[in-house]
Amino acid sequence: MPSNPRGIAEEFAAAWNAADPEALAALFVEDADFVNVVGLWWTNRKQIRENHAIGFRRMFPDTVMVLERVRVRDLGSDAAVVHARWTVTGQIDPEGKKSGTRRGVITFTAARQANGRWLAVSAQNTDIVPGMQTHVFSDEGLVPETYSSRALSSRHRRGSDADDSTDRHRLATITQLTTPIDAARDICNIASYTISYSMRSSTWIRSPSTPWPRPGRSSRCTSITPAGQPSVAARRSSPPTS
Repeated sequence: MPSNPRGIAEEFAAAWNAADPEALAALFVEDADFVNVVGLWWTNRKQIRENHAIGFRRMFPDTVMVLERVRVRDLGSDAAVVHARWTVTGQIDPEGKKSGTRRGVITFTAARQANGRWLAVSAQNTDIVPGMQTHVFSDEGLVPETYSSRALSSRHRRGSDADDSTDRHRLATITQLTTPIDAARDICNIASYTISYSMRSSTWIRSPSTPWPRPGRSSRCTSITPAGQPSVAARRSSPPTS
């Protein structure tokens, strides 16, 4: 049991790296709340333990969590809020392949126990999506989105060769920093292109169609490697419409 609020974040990372759901759950009070990165809400220590056990078996068997920054805000002498920014490497996708590095922030509400030690009464975990400000629900599901004027104006611009090169560079950055979670694809728009991540092929695809083609048609796409160079051609069908 941690001797201070910061210790909750540090011991959480240690339990994660050991793939030890018992040690991880022991950092929480019996009736603790935990909201994970996709909004699943667990309301007691048993659920926290069981769901992390599933995660360590199926998604995170050999992952490494590193805490980049930890901040503690005391709320009197017996309570505190702890924010910890983390990276996780080594996650496997549903096909069993290693995926890219994820970054996020986990928040703990900590309470001093009768023995003077500290436990978490709640936690919420959030993924960091680079360059995005919020989510918008579309035909493709929940989509990371930005409302910045620069990004919005660029989407209506027909790119020149120079713009295309810039898009490739930005796409490479996204490929290196962002990994979709529990979804077939995570969509984001860059300039005049629609960019999709396919978990099946573990590549990002670029299609010069904005928005999606009309129902029943398909668009020619080009796979982009993390280095930003075109590789094999692929085809993608437009999503169903209601």
